[in-house]
Amino acid sequence: MELIDLLLLLFIIFLIILSGIMSGSETALTAVSKPRIISKATQGSKRAVYVKNLIHNKENTISSLLLSNNLVNILASSLATVFLYDLFGVPGILYATILMTILIVIFAEVLPKIYSINRPNRTALFIAPTIYYLNKVLYPLVYLINLVSKIFLKNIIIKSKNTLDEESEEELKGMIDLYQTSNPDSEHEKEMLQGILTLNDTTVEEVFTHRKNISNLKNFVLKRSFPIINYNFFIS
Repeated sequence: MELIDLLLLLFIIFLIILSGIMSGSETALTAVSKPRIISKATQGSKRAVYVKNLIHNKENTISSLLLSNNLVNILASSLATVFLYDLFGVPGILYATILMTILIVIFAEVLPKIYSINRPNRTALFIAPTIYYLNKVLYPLVYLINLVSKIFLKNIIIKSKNTLDEESEEELKGMIDLYQTSNPDSEHEKEMLQGILTLNDTTVEEVFTHRKNISNLKNFVLKRSFPIINYNFFIS
């Protein structure tokens, strides 16, 4: 193996490690404890301030990480294809595809994400300064990508928002149906909660009392309050 081939192989390994760091950073920044980070930032931790800024601009942060990660993976796969093609010819393309798929899935996706989901705060604090400046460098490109994405996804987002509201209501109804306690009034409480969810579907005509029925209500109240007294005297 020539020196250039060895350097190429080492560079591919470096790119896989870099891809793993970016994947782990994405997971850590989405799973990090916001109250703990804010507390550390208040106490003067510079790294916590970086994390706080990244969380505040989560859309740009995730876009930067995804863009960088995809570019790194594409570059690593391309270099691996060139490397194995020189060694094995045309079959080297197939070997590179299989090998890079396995390496990227295991070492650049699964393992970093498992580590980060178990140690999100530590990972986020460690990597935050690097990701912060990466955002600064990629901001023009990320801004353009987000702008194009919003244009294409505008109608889909509106529809998905309506669908999400319906799904949330159905989920709440399901939680109410599962609500069980030893309290004998639990059924009444369930009915009240279900009534709140269906309030938007209730019309005024269904709940209001017509004024012609108000006199009957007066009769009822007076009968219950003063059963011995002639209540018609008070109404007239």
